[in-house]
Amino acid sequence: MYCKQFHGLNQYQNLDDFINQTDWWEDGGVWRVEENIPDLLSIINIKFMTKEKEEKWNKYNEIFKEYNIIFENKISKNINLDVYDLLLLKNFKWWAATFTQAINEINVNLKEYSWVLFDFYLNRINEEIFISKMFDLLKSNKISGFWTSFLSAMMSLSFPNKFPIMDRRVLIEIWIVKYWIKDKFDYWTTKNKDIYFLMDNFWKKLYLELYEKLSSESRKTNLSMRELDKKYFTANL
Repeated sequence: MYCKQFHGLNQYQNLDDFINQTDWWEDGGVWRVEENIPDLLSIINIKFMTKEKEEKWNKYNEIFKEYNIIFENKISKNINLDVYDLLLLKNFKWWAATFTQAINEINVNLKEYSWVLFDFYLNRINEEIFISKMFDLLKSNKISGFWTSFLSAMMSLSFPNKFPIMDRRVLIEIWIVKYWIKDKFDYWTTKNKDIYFLMDNFWKKLYLELYEKLSSESRKTNLSMRELDKKYFTANL
């Protein structure tokens, strides 16, 4: 359970004053309360944190819908993705990565991703083969600064009803990974850490597990991938 660090709780008249007057933030640091008040933490988590996450997801979703139109239009017409689309992904993911290759080189490398996307659009390959091919391109056709998080967003923006975004909140909530923060860096582990980290293609296998879990839940609940993304993104960790 997370909460902003604060001092002098007694200066606030009530919980609403505390929530409204406290400068909440989320920058990768540890949120904590120094006073041992578990009931207060629970109420704050429910009243504030969930609302904030839902508002954040809704804002991202507006961008998602706009970008989805761009990606679907290109793929349906077999138009190659280019550096402009990569910048859309960067903006959507709020990622600090820098693409250091020349624009022409990036565009050439993106052609192979476009070909696989188009193959799937034409039903030439199934979901598992598609995922495998896309993740293999991260190694065989490297684009500096472009990695798993961007790739999953590319797949989801292209086929939102098929593929989830690999977001840490979702991975944590469905217990594919455990998460902890130390010195503002993210450290990842899995419940089967010793097995997973000895395997080749760790991120591909992680994403396949995410895909299988959410696809199964989608079939059972009739919720779309986007609805499941919202469900787990906004859940209390």
